[in-house]
Amino acid sequence: MPVPKNILFATDFSQNSRHAVQYVYDLVKQSDSGLHVLHVVNHQSEFKAEEQFERFGQMLSHSEQRQQKIKWVTATGNPAVAIAKYARDNDIDMIAMGSHGRTGLKRVLMGSVAEVVVRQADCPVLVIKANRGVDDESTNGRDDEKGVLCAIDVHDYDQQVIDLAACYAKQFAVDLDLIHVTISPDPAKAAWPGYVGAPDELIRDEHLLQELATTIGGVKVQRHHTSGFPVQKVLDFAETHHPQLLVLGTHARTGVNRVLGSIAARIMRKASCPVMVLRQRQNSQVCRTV
Repeated sequence: MPVPKNILFATDFSQNSRHAVQYVYDLVKQSDSGLHVLHVVNHQSEFKAEEQFERFGQMLSHSEQRQQKIKWVTATGNPAVAIAKYARDNDIDMIAMGSHGRTGLKRVLMGSVAEVVVRQADCPVLVIKANRGVDDESTNGRDDEKGVLCAIDVHDYDQQVIDLAACYAKQFAVDLDLIHVTISPDPAKAAWPGYVGAPDELIRDEHLLQELATTIGGVKVQRHHTSGFPVQKVLDFAETHHPQLLVLGTHARTGVNRVLGSIAARIMRKASCPVMVLRQRQNSQVCRTV
């Protein structure tokens, strides 16, 4: 999967968007991409969009700017719908946005909008939390940040997700950490100290993960296999290893079928590192094992 040619940064001009803007612009510089900055206008913001765009431009000019062409755009309507539509209509390869990662009643603005955008967008969606961005030197400049983390299910994965993660690992010149979590058959047992899951399942999944890792070329792959609850295990790994980027796939289903989607959404909501989510499309190369 090639690096994006056109990146859409959707902003509501909140503090979390300001934290995200530098991370996005560093990606633009590294990939030589075009940048579209989109603000969805409502009755409270329509008179300040031009002023805020100017401030964002000043923030970018303080970095080592390479005179990239930036397109400043406003749209109207439901934010998630407008963002996804603009991306489809303008050949956008990646959508980026800031998020507080809140839960419950506080998930009313960009956090929940990001989840809806993931379900509607045809391209990867990058979510950057408020604790990451303008105060850091660059997307690959922090000493405590390591590889690109890709969380997959070895029994049901989209090859495009792995290709996407490998692409950014190459771009950042870092290792690709591939993690699979074997779901514990008994949730109560999974909480026991030292519980490692059913031996047959662990052996089978370790073999599948090893086979999958050998198919990834051009980047050093580190395999990580554990058991338990996927959401918590992936979050724990990210918290310990400080990846520059966490890449996930989701079926983005609705209603009672939102199982994988809910896993991706919870990880996206709670992870402190930047998270990129790619929705599985009908024509994707999906690999399933029994």
